Amino acid sequence: LVKSVTRPKPVEPPPPLKGAFEVCLPDPTKPSDQGIGWQEIIFDVTGDIIPVPSDQIKLKADIETTLTTLQAILPDKNDEARPKTMTPAQHRYAAYQTKLLGIAQTGLQTPADPASSRQWLETLQSEILMREGPRIKNGYMKTLGLTAAVLAAAAAIIYLVLRNNHSLSELLYGYRNMFVLWTGTMIGTWLSFGLRRPNISFKDLGALEDDMMEPAVRLIFTGTIAITIAFIFVCGMVNVNVGGLNSAHLLAHGSTALLIGMLLGVSEQALPGALTRRASQFVSEVGGKG
Repeated sequence: LVKSVTRPKPVEPPPPLKGAFEVCLPDPTKPSDQGIGWQEIIFDVTGDIIPVPSDQIKLKADIETTLTTLQAILPDKNDEARPKTMTPAQHRYAAYQTKLLGIAQTGLQTPADPASSRQWLETLQSEILMREGPRIKNGYMKTLGLTAAVLAAAAAIIYLVLRNNHSLSELLYGYRNMFVLWTGTMIGTWLSFGLRRPNISFKDLGALEDDMMEPAVRLIFTGTIAITIAFIFVCGMVNVNVGGLNSAHLLAHGSTALLIGMLLGVSEQALPGALTRRASQFVSEVGGKG
C-alpha cells in the first residue's frame, strides 16, 4: 500500500516542438511551383508560430547557404525540370539535395528538432568538403597556373625578342626587364594561392577568393600593379635593399627583376594597399603641407 501511494507519477514527455515551415522539393505539377528549378528547396511558412523562433530562422539561413554553395560547385544548365537521365554531377547534387531536404524537414517541420538538424548539417558540410574540395581547389589552381603560364610565356618571348633585336625599339630595349618582372609576377601569383590557402573550409567552396576575381583578371590586375611598383623603383621614389637584392638594379639585372616580380606576386594581397599608400604620399606632397 505504501509503495502504491508513494510511487512517483510517470513524467510525461514535453509536447513536440512546433515547426514554423513546411519543407519540400518543387513539384512541377503544382501551378505554384512552376518556374522553380529542380535544384531548389521550397520553404513555406505555416503561420503556426508567430514570431518564428530565432534558432529555426538561423537554421533555415544556413541550409539555404549550403544549397547555394552546392549550386555553385555543381551547376546545372537545366534550371527547371528534373532531368530523366542524369550526369554524374547531377547525381551527386541530387544525393546532397535529398540529405539537405531531410535535415530541413527534421529541424523546421513539426515536430521540430533544430539542434539535431544543425549537427547533421555540419556533418553534411564536412562530407561535401571532403568529396568536392580537392576537385574545386585543384581545378582552380590548374586554371590559374595555365593562365599564368600563357601570360608569362608571352612576356618571356617579348623579352627574348627585344634582347636579341635591340634595334627594334631602343626605348623598349631599355625597359626589357619589365617583361621579366611580369613573368616573375605571374609565377608568384600562382604560388600565392597555394601559400595563402593550404586548407579551405566549406564556405570557401563557392568562392575560393574573397574578391571573386577570375584567374585571368587576377593575374592581369596583379601584373599591372607590379609594373607600376617597378616604375616606382626605377624612378627612385622608393629603394629597397635587402641583403644583396637592390631594387635600383631592376633594369640592369634580369635575375633581380625576376625575383622582385616573384616576391610581388607572392605578396599580391598587400600590393593594392602598398600602391595606394605611395599614391597618397605623392598627392599629399603635390598638395603641400598644411
